[in-house]
Amino acid sequence: KDAVVLVANNIGEVEPKSKAFVFGLEALISVCQLSDDNKLEFAKAGRDCHASIRRVLKNESASLETRELACRLLWCVTSDRASVSALSSECPLTKDIIAAMQILPHRKSSAPMYECACGTLANLALHPPNHRKMIELGVLTILYEAIHLYEYSEEVQLASCTAIANLSATQHIRSVVCRGGVDALL
Repeated sequence: KDAVVLVANNIGEVEPKSKAFVFGLEALISVCQLSDDNKLEFAKAGRDCHASIRRVLKNESASLETRELACRLLWCVTSDRASVSALSSECPLTKDIIAAMQILPHRKSSAPMYECACGTLANLALHPPNHRKMIELGVLTILYEAIHLYEYSEEVQLASCTAIANLSATQHIRSVVCRGGVDALL
């Protein structure tokens, strides 16, 4: 837990284009993969850390590798329900992930980033209080686009379909998915 807090606090003070930032993301991913407690510590790390990671997601000048690592970290952290609750109450991750997906060039090299982004959205969709906001932000459109744009990537397909399935867990959302999603999924 101490390592998570130390790295998370320091990453907010490092230039996002630096190697130190990339190494910090890699360290956080490694430590968060070890336990749900570490994921929750990151989720509670504070706005400075989260803000710097969210800024990288939306920054077109940040490298694709850095944005992918940021998304991979969020995917890892959001695999823990308590961490999703903590993050959902503090910051607009869904909006930032959508923005990150919209600025990516649609080519094979972007598929891992899309996989991480869709995986994070799938995890956020496991938290029912997020459903309505995710739908309002246009998550379904982004997920349908991912399915079509990356039809060759099994990983993107799986993550996108999982997000749609998770969003379909409530009756209201299920009807929205059914109205707009059948054609896109065929």
